[in-house]
Amino acid sequence: MEKILKDFVTIEKNFSKNNRAMMGLLILMVVMIVAFSTVLYKMNVFYARNRLILDSDGSIRKVSVISQKEALTIEIKDFMCSFYNTFYSFNQYNIDSCLNLGFYKGDESLRNLYAQYKNDGWYNTIIQENVSQTSAINMDGFQIDVNAYPYKVAVNGLMTLRQGDVVRKFRLNGTCTVESVTPNFPRNPHGLFIRGWREDKHEL
Repeated sequence: MEKILKDFVTIEKNFSKNNRAMMGLLILMVVMIVAFSTVLYKMNVFYARNRLILDSDGSIRKVSVISQKEALTIEIKDFMCSFYNTFYSFNQYNIDSCLNLGFYKGDESLRNLYAQYKNDGWYNTIIQENVSQTSAINMDGFQIDVNAYPYKVAVNGLMTLRQGDVVRKFRLNGTCTVESVTPNFPRNPHGLFIRGWREDKHEL
């Protein structure tokens, strides 16, 4: 009987030691996981704030983290530039394809404007007299409000007509609202849509 009690005490001591060892191992693992997660998080924050990219001129610059509103503003700017590069930029060879791409970027206000230009003989002049028309938005000429939907947009741009050595320039400003739609590549990859485009064009 005494031997059985001694064996039982020995087993209990060994079991207690094993429990303490397992508990210590478990605590160590938890501490290591927490420490590893903390290091990963800090590394992620560091690299997010200190990302570098190679610029087109070969220089390296730091990429800053921007807000969702800032990203949306940049997207709208690029979309409006794309609109000017299609609906308002063409020559006698690509006029139809450019205008058609422009139509996918906005509502009936663009079609109404197209009808007005067509009735005025604008497109016939481009085709018959071999005129090249280019248009671009002044990068400092954007006014965009992304605080309310649909987004209000105003732009200041320039239209240039070239026929040989003859050059005519027009101030080409406009206002509209911009809505989000399902992206459609290549017709409208930005997933944005112009409503109520109003053009203000004057020859310089």
